[in-house]
Amino acid sequence: MHGLHIWTLSSRRIALSAHLIVESLEQWPTILAASRHTLADQGITHVTLQPEPLRNKVHWLPAPAQRLRQVVQE
Repeated sequence: MHGLHIWTLSSRRIALSAHLIVESLEQWPTILAASRHTLADQGITHVTLQPEPLRNKVHWLPAPAQRLRQVVQE
């Protein structure tokens, strides 16, 4: 995930936008539904999510964060 932004629209409405890294765009409908459900459980219902294919990996992370990310993925 990257480009995560969370803000309040009102005292009872929270908005969220983010890019989610996916291995394949074929997975996107399932990932989108699960993500929206999980966020709704937390009270976040104004959601904009955009798929980011894994081949377009984010390269701006500092070296220690990249190592941590590799460990988490393994």
